[in-house]
Amino acid sequence: MDHLKTQGISMPKLGLGTFRMQGDVCRAAVESALSIGYRHIDTAEMYANEEAIGTAIAASGVPRGELHVTTKVWHENLSRDAIRRAFDASLKKLRLDHVDLYLVHWPSKAANWGAVFEALMTLKEEGRTRAIGVANFTTALLKVAVEEIKAPIACNQVEYHAMLDQSKVLAYLQPRSIPLVAYCPLAQGRFASDPVLADMALGTMPPLRRSR
Repeated sequence: MDHLKTQGISMPKLGLGTFRMQGDVCRAAVESALSIGYRHIDTAEMYANEEAIGTAIAASGVPRGELHVTTKVWHENLSRDAIRRAFDASLKKLRLDHVDLYLVHWPSKAANWGAVFEALMTLKEEGRTRAIGVANFTTALLKVAVEEIKAPIACNQVEYHAMLDQSKVLAYLQPRSIPLVAYCPLAQGRFASDPVLADMALGTMPPLRRSR
């Protein structure tokens, strides 16, 4: 599987997102994914499934060095002490001694971003996360993180697919060599019911008219 290198880590380009999966369903899905070759698992404290994922990873027998595990801190925990408490809880549930990538899951208007990224950097310096990053950041927030704070952002994880234009975010990230990590690439199933895409798949679209 192809890998993406950023801020000192190498993560598989294809990962298993676990949003809305919990309990035995989540555990079974992760076990199945690992058995067929997935090595990138994405979770978050808000998903309430880290414990199930930890169980699946432990049962898989896949060496830790072959895995990339991402988790995230929720916007309600974006203070220095709350970040550490949330991280400790996530690590315990995952049964790991470190994660590969720790993200700010969602922005908060009340956040002191300098303090937030200082706390994240401390976790990185301690070796408890190999890299840090953000999710759902606009270009304005990216400028704060990258240009003002100079945080070593490994990625910005955002919803990205044919039905959602993220060109502004991409235009900011690409020249700075910061990857965009896409979630919901199939628009949470909306592609299946889109009439234009259905016509394209069935070959029933009328031919395009060429201008002279």
